[in-house]
Amino acid sequence: MFQLQLSTDPSALLLTSLVLLVVTACLLHSRPSSPPEPARPPLAHPSPLVPPHSRNLLLAHRSQHGTVFRTASPNTVYISDALAIKHILDHPALFSVSALHISSAAMWSMSPACAEWFAREGGEVTLRLAARLFSGEWLAALQVRFVDAAARGMDGVQMGRVEVMEVVAGAFFGATMEALFTPGFDDGLWGVFRMWDAQLHAFCAGTPSADAIEARDRFYGIVEHQLHEHLDECSPQIQHLFRSLCDDHAQTHADAIAIVLRTAWLACTQSPLAAAWLLCILAHHPPKLQRVREEFEHLKHEMHLQNTQEAVERVELLKAERLPALDRLVNEVLRVYCAQTVPRVCMEDTVVRAMDGGAVREWQMERGDVVNLLYWCVHDSRLNPQWWPDTHAGETFRGTPQPFDEERFAPDRHFAHTVKLGGTNETVRTWTPFGYGARMCPGRYWAVAEIKAFVLLFLDRFDLAQPEEMPRPDPERWFGVLSPLDAMPVNLTLRS
Repeated sequence: MFQLQLSTDPSALLLTSLVLLVVTACLLHSRPSSPPEPARPPLAHPSPLVPPHSRNLLLAHRSQHGTVFRTASPNTVYISDALAIKHILDHPALFSVSALHISSAAMWSMSPACAEWFAREGGEVTLRLAARLFSGEWLAALQVRFVDAAARGMDGVQMGRVEVMEVVAGAFFGATMEALFTPGFDDGLWGVFRMWDAQLHAFCAGTPSADAIEARDRFYGIVEHQLHEHLDECSPQIQHLFRSLCDDHAQTHADAIAIVLRTAWLACTQSPLAAAWLLCILAHHPPKLQRVREEFEHLKHEMHLQNTQEAVERVELLKAERLPALDRLVNEVLRVYCAQTVPRVCMEDTVVRAMDGGAVREWQMERGDVVNLLYWCVHDSRLNPQWWPDTHAGETFRGTPQPFDEERFAPDRHFAHTVKLGGTNETVRTWTPFGYGARMCPGRYWAVAEIKAFVLLFLDRFDLAQPEEMPRPDPERWFGVLSPLDAMPVNLTLRS
């Protein structure tokens, strides 16, 4: 039997120790190394060289730190990576929207009890309801109401030198409200609505202005009057939502009104501006405008329709395959003039996957992180040329950070609006103007149908000439479809 005996000579012990160290190092080197622990996203610091408004600050951080970065005060992580956005939205239990529901409750005059219910289950309840109410036959009936209201609203548009953003967005807003509720809203409500809408963050922070509170109360009163005095004349969507909240979910009348008000706000806050931006662009590009008109006239001829209103009432006639030129323009407006940003709160320590060149890496998220999903960065052609290659045919309008070229959405371009991750069957969407996954905007089909119908009605009735410079989008209100910073007067005349 062999016995191992170690010498007690100091020099021998030193030699033995050195040998053991070398052998250990060799063994460790020969083993497959464990993957490193996921790192925290890089910390971004404010730069005095960057204009202190939301858009440029976020773009500067994105350029310096990549698609995932964070700020220390407050502890916020900004995500502008398509895979990371998908990962977060696929894990709603880890990344919750509940805190947003609670903090924004004052925007709609929800009671604390209703806010808790909405955060716990009401948000999902209304989402499921809306997904049904804004599709199929329900959607078709609502579109007829919208087109009728839009046509009546255009009867009152004044000719001459007008501010087209205000005229279009105001008329669109009025038509949406009348489609949801009943005719007869006061002129000038669009301006009040915009002021209230601009204070969303202030309401969430508990610091709304007195004017914003007054505007909110005015709209709450309007909705309350509609529901109490004219419920049977309101759209089926509003009737069903209100009755379901009261009868099936035990909400008080006051809180049911608040939730209906929130639904109306969601319907009115984005689409009017999108239609206005598109008509501004068409006013500056008569060939594009003419192409839209000719495409629509061809469709009417093909369908044996003489009346524009009758045609745009039919949602199926407004789909991409029927009106491809108009569809591409709407898509590009939503890409260039929309800064969709959605917050979530990380509920426990976890990791998020993100694309890193051709690989996938993980970032460590911590409990309590506020996670802002920057969809608009994914849509940016300069930040993601692999998905939105430079066509050299677009035009960069005043105040926008990237070229506008609707031909990006032409079917022969084959741009990667859906990406498959290497080595897996997992796909990632890079075109997400209405969100992603289970919480995708349930009103997206109506929003697109509204925009197209309104633009076609407007171009059928009016000519736009001698436009001034394109308005700049407001870089401070970098959220949703962008508000204009400037007016854009045009000469508006009836078509002969």
